[in-house]
Amino acid sequence: LDTKLVLRAQNHAKWKHAMEWTKEAFPLTRPLNFRAGNTQEFDSIHRLQEGWVDQLIHENKLDLTNVSDPSLLKDLSCAESKCYADTLNLLKQTWDYEDRPEIPKDANISMPHIFVTSFVDHHCLDRMHEKFRDFFQIDEEAICKQIPDPDESVLHLRNFLVEMPKRGEKLGFEQLGPNATASRIFNDYQPGDKVAIISRFPDKVQDFINAM
Repeated sequence: LDTKLVLRAQNHAKWKHAMEWTKEAFPLTRPLNFRAGNTQEFDSIHRLQEGWVDQLIHENKLDLTNVSDPSLLKDLSCAESKCYADTLNLLKQTWDYEDRPEIPKDANISMPHIFVTSFVDHHCLDRMHEKFRDFFQIDEEAICKQIPDPDESVLHLRNFLVEMPKRGEKLGFEQLGPNATASRIFNDYQPGDKVAIISRFPDKVQDFINAM
């Protein structure tokens, strides 16, 4: 199938900042319209698809053999390879329907379409790793406000579990504590060696400084 990606940003202040910062950091994202799917047209067609899928399920017109969740074609919120396979199965079945609901020929979204609201899973990351690396090249001149010294190490304290504790725990995120970071990562460092710690959560940095 000829595939087209339509991005749909969340209507939240932090995501608007994230869009701006992403484009600033990664030049290849700058031509992308992160709000192409934030339209009444998309909302209308997606509601139409949700109702149509419910009707197909109710009338037993889909082959749901080994399909984990027939509603995946309404919202792909599962980040597992089995869910992706099931969604493509459902897409193929519905794509072959000649009597699917009509939409404008010049619409920006197809019927049917896949609406993804989940993180990508490890299966896809492994397959696309090198392409991701090529695409997300950092514009260092645009965003690097301060460059570390040649003999200085940088510890980025991301702290996912502080930013999203419930979701981080559900997804199995783990992170080293201050003592483990000092003993495992910086074990061979000597007094006087330079380590810069950066974090979005400055109140969580002091424990790491003390441990080192």
